[in-house]
Amino acid sequence: MRRRFRDLADLVWKQPGSLPAGAIAVLLVVCTLTIVAALVGPHALSAHVGHAVHTLPHPDCSDCIEYEWIDPWSLRNGLAIGLLVWMAAAFLPRFAWSRWVRLAVLLPGAYLISMVVIWERWPVIAPLIGIAPEAPLVESIPIAWTAAAALAWTVVAGRLASSREWVHATVMVALVDVLLVGLWLPIAGRLRASGVGLEVWDDDFGTTLLAPGPLALSVLVPPLVVSFVYTTLALRRQRFVRRFRWLIVGGLATLCGLSLAVRLGHSYGGALVYNNFIHVLLALAAVGVVALAAMGVSLAASARRGRRLLLADPSRRIGTLESDDEPVVAGVEITSWLRGPRASVRTCAVTTNTGDVTIPAGARLVAPLPPYTTHLAVGESIEVLRGGGAVVVSGLVEAPADHPFRGSATLVPGPAGVYIGDVARLPRGFANVALALWRPCLAYLVIVLAVATVGLAGAFTG
Repeated sequence: MRRRFRDLADLVWKQPGSLPAGAIAVLLVVCTLTIVAALVGPHALSAHVGHAVHTLPHPDCSDCIEYEWIDPWSLRNGLAIGLLVWMAAAFLPRFAWSRWVRLAVLLPGAYLISMVVIWERWPVIAPLIGIAPEAPLVESIPIAWTAAAALAWTVVAGRLASSREWVHATVMVALVDVLLVGLWLPIAGRLRASGVGLEVWDDDFGTTLLAPGPLALSVLVPPLVVSFVYTTLALRRQRFVRRFRWLIVGGLATLCGLSLAVRLGHSYGGALVYNNFIHVLLALAAVGVVALAAMGVSLAASARRGRRLLLADPSRRIGTLESDDEPVVAGVEITSWLRGPRASVRTCAVTTNTGDVTIPAGARLVAPLPPYTTHLAVGESIEVLRGGGAVVVSGLVEAPADHPFRGSATLVPGPAGVYIGDVARLPRGFANVALALWRPCLAYLVIVLAVATVGLAGAFTG
């Protein structure tokens, strides 16, 4: 394995499982902006519509309207209080590692709950803020179907990007989709709606401007294609992407600045296009949380299966790792902020009481994530297993009679793959999953707030 391994002597002075100061600062900014948005939005809604939040036909009078009222204090402050309670519940209790790690992992759940509430109340909110008449696509393409399509695309694209690491690929696709669609949408809307104003409402609004086919091609296809291509390259051509990372960062910064400038310019036609894709952004953001949760469940299930095989497999063998010029046999690498850590095992040999066993590269590593991974930079690795250490190997079978190494080994890797780990250090519980999830979760929070900032910029200037 040609990896840039971090010297453990450099990390021993750091607190295991703690977050770097920069990550904590970003998380603090995210929490602050989240609460600010949860206060500003409902206060603006309350000032715009008053206390009436729904109108219903009167049951005894066809010409009458019945109003559903809500307490104004709850409307203005309920969401912010709920988010504060969630943050406190995620941060305050004791945790095996830094409480900031747990907060970063659990905060997207609060975003998902907020989005579900908005989803459920959207038929009420949209007419009150004047979006409904100007956003026929929201009604003609319901948000439930939009979310289902977004989820299907994310899973298929992740599977095509990497069949071996498709769970991580799905998370990357989901996060990049939210970012690129959110930043490209204002630009695409401005380009498509150039010259559209109130005076041409009847002509362009219903026919040309919001024609679903051409509109989807211009708004959704470019960012989704770029997202898929980037994810594929990031997983299969990691060195290539890393070589041009500063160019990618510069391009994203330029796109973000241009998107914000377009929203602040407040083109009437562009705003119409943007309003018709709000539910798409909401669906993509919800799918992002679902993808993160699915990765957490997958990691926990994989760890449980590995523990079971190492502890209960009757063919398991205990032995000693043989070392050569490269003492590190297995390690964990941080390849991106948009996915979990990547574990890798190089080809090695294990000496057991029944002979030497060759462990192929790509064997499944069953070990908890070292808590010092929180201090690794992208591209750095940390060792997990070293030559000379005692390990347990599972997934071995008796060598067939015609096996080329039958004379020197009686056990060979089975068809289900080989699992290797230290039975004294097995992955368990939420704490281990949190170490793998906190980076993509924090990236998700930053992405959602960046996209929301662009969207709100247009709302307040309009």
